[in-house]
Amino acid sequence: IMRSINTTVEFVSKVIDEFENEIELQELIISEFDESGRITLQNIFLDENLKILQSILLYKYDINGNIIEIITLDRNKKPVYKINYCYNEQVLLEKKECFDLITNVEDSKEIFKYDNQKRLIEIYDIVTKTKKTYEYEAKGQVKRIFIFSDNSSEFIKALSYTYNDLNDVDSV
Repeated sequence: IMRSINTTVEFVSKVIDEFENEIELQELIISEFDESGRITLQNIFLDENLKILQSILLYKYDINGNIIEIITLDRNKKPVYKINYCYNEQVLLEKKECFDLITNVEDSKEIFKYDNQKRLIEIYDIVTKTKKTYEYEAKGQVKRIFIFSDNSSEFIKALSYTYNDLNDVDSV
């Protein structure tokens, strides 16, 4: 099978505060894309010389072009983490599951709910028992996000968004 691959290279500088010491590290991300422009593979290198392979991310898609799986491989190309995505009949994300393949533990299992206008209104994580709810303005932009913990009816965090005349986020 002949396949077309486009590659991008991205340098990211990170500052890590470790025990009150700031260390600047460089991250090199080499990404490959399929003929549809979807990312299929990322090699992530992390160290001061950009030579140590940190991890590899493999991406899989369904026939609609929706991402259905991301697998993280360690530097020895052993699978260590997996994220699965499931979609409903309207092709809206319905479920996201994250697995630590080393400990064989499910880190999170998020269930997504939408209103009749196909806007995301809730994300509930069955594993962590946290919930995010979304409110929208008349124009359809996110107005507020509330984050709840442990099935509580009181939110632990709220984010409010305002928009400028171009409908770009003005403040959070």
